[in-house]
This record gives sequence, structure tokens and C-alpha cells, in this order.
Amino acid sequence: MVCTLSLFLFAAFAAAEVPDPASHFGHPIGVDKQLLDWLRHVSRSFVVVATKTDRLSGNQRTRNLAALKNGLEVDEILPVSARTNTGIKELWARIENPGAEALPD
Repeated sequence: MVCTLSLFLFAAFAAAEVPDPASHFGHPIGVDKQLLDWLRHVSRSFVVVATKTDRLSGNQRTRNLAALKNGLEVDEILPVSARTNTGIKELWARIENPGAEALPD
């Protein structure tokens, strides 16, 4: 039996504007990039999950998601908010069925 391991990288996402680029909120830091590089190197699938997305306006959220995607060099980030329930169904679907595409909210 072959066991597939999927990992999820949860990214803190709450700060609207972050003056310090080393800050973790909305901006990737070295350890994030290092983990993703390692996951790619060992051919493991992963999903980057941006949490607390309800704390940002639509424009701020769009800007921060784009910066995070660019900084982590990923094609997809799953925005999630437990407060508004945004992305929760998609997150559970990805956990229960690794490799599946995200479902519309």
C-alpha cells in the first residue's frame, strides 16, 4: 500500500500593510521559502493556506495574496477565514482528498 503525504503550509495573513519585509504577516519569510524548496525537492505536494483573510479589505487581500504567491513562487493559495467560513469547505476537501482542485465557495 502506498501512502501519499500532502502537507499544508499555513500562512498568517492578517496585517494590511507590513513595513518590515521579514515580518510573517502577508509576506513570506526565509523558513517558509526553505520549507517549500524542500517539499519541491522531495516531490511532496502541498497547499499554501492564507488564514484570517477576513481581516483585510478586498484590495488589501488581493494585494497580499499576490505578494505571497510571488514570494513563495506558488500558483495557488487557498484563502481561509474561520470567522466568515470562507474557504473552509475547500480546505476540508483538500485535506480529505489530497491532490483535488479547490472547490468554489
